[in-house]
Amino acid sequence: MDTKPVILHPKAVDQIDEASRWYRDRSPVAGYAFDLALEQVLNLIRLAPKAGPLIQDELRRQRVNGFPYWVVYRVDQECTLVLAIHHERRNQPQV
Repeated sequence: MDTKPVILHPKAVDQIDEASRWYRDRSPVAGYAFDLALEQVLNLIRLAPKAGPLIQDELRRQRVNGFPYWVVYRVDQECTLVLAIHHERRNQPQV
């Protein structure tokens, strides 16, 4: 299996930090669970980048299990670029 590195866009890093902090502020257990679920979906994207459904043009998404978030990403030749971590109840992600 030929895996590609997963690269996080700086905007996605900021969104991850914000969501993780929100859950940690409410409960350390919830914060840990969010971080673990996000790690699992990023690993899935690394192993099977085309498993996520296309949502527009070349953009794909995968759900963060147990949380109202989607990881929005694009599969390029050299890597898989995570563009946004999008809350499902908010406006469409700005990518």
